[in-house]
Amino acid sequence: VTLVDGQNLYLQDATGAICLRTGVTPSDVALGDTIIGTGIRADYNGLPQLGSGTYEKSEGLTLKAKDTTIDALSAADICTYVKISGVEVIEVYDNNGAWATPNVTVKDAAGNTIQLYKAVVDGIAVGDTVDILAAVGVYKTTTLQLRNALATEVTVTGSGTTPDPDPTPSGKTAQLVTKTSDLNVGDEIVI
Repeated sequence: VTLVDGQNLYLQDATGAICLRTGVTPSDVALGDTIIGTGIRADYNGLPQLGSGTYEKSEGLTLKAKDTTIDALSAADICTYVKISGVEVIEVYDNNGAWATPNVTVKDAAGNTIQLYKAVVDGIAVGDTVDILAAVGVYKTTTLQLRNALATEVTVTGSGTTPDPDPTPSGKTAQLVTKTSDLNVGDEIVI
């Protein structure tokens, strides 16, 4: 099991990955468990799934993340468990505090971005560098996204810092301006 999301269980084995859509929210299945899922093969907005699914507990498989990059992800990775390292948090959108699980957008060094949808996170901020363990999901057939189940799957490896601006641009003496009438055309200002 690579993700538990209500009635959806993302499953992965050596042959591939798929979403098992059950009729109820299972209470006895957790991330990393081994189960045998059955159902009717279908596709929902690009998400391969077994609908009307049932499962039985099993054993023998160990959840292991595939090391990859944002750029390397493809439709073949949907429902698989991946590790993406060293990405920068560029947005944490929680609908002004209304969502306990925000949508977090991250960017790699090459500028590629991906969203960690309904992120289960604890204490991350824009500018942080993180490593992410997550299942690959899909939105509206073509947009890949990440989904995680535990806050421990997102590790902050560096905190973002905003450098202090140069207090004296162009070598000029800085002065405090209290009203705009004190400014002249061509003056440099530091905000």
